[in-house]
Amino acid sequence: MQQVIGKIQSLDNTKILAELHSGSTYSSLQGPVTFDDVGENIAAKALIFQCQNGQFFPVYPTVGATAKSEYPKAVWP
Repeated sequence: MQQVIGKIQSLDNTKILAELHSGSTYSSLQGPVTFDDVGENIAAKALIFQCQNGQFFPVYPTVGATAKSEYPKAVWP
C-alpha cells in the first residue's frame, strides 16, 4: 500500500483500487505482485514449505530455499 499511495499521492480508495488494477507491479516480502482486474495476483509464484525436525522451512523455489526438500519423508511416529 505504501508503494501505491506514494505513486498516486492519494488515500482515495477509488484511486487506490484503480492503481492496483492497472497492471503495475509492486514489490512485497514474497516477491512481485501484479493484480488483474478482479484482484488476483498474476505475478505470484508458488512457495512450498516443508516441516523438518519440527520447524517449517521454504524448500521451493530453490532460490530463497533455506532447506533441501526431504523426499521421501520419514515415516511419522
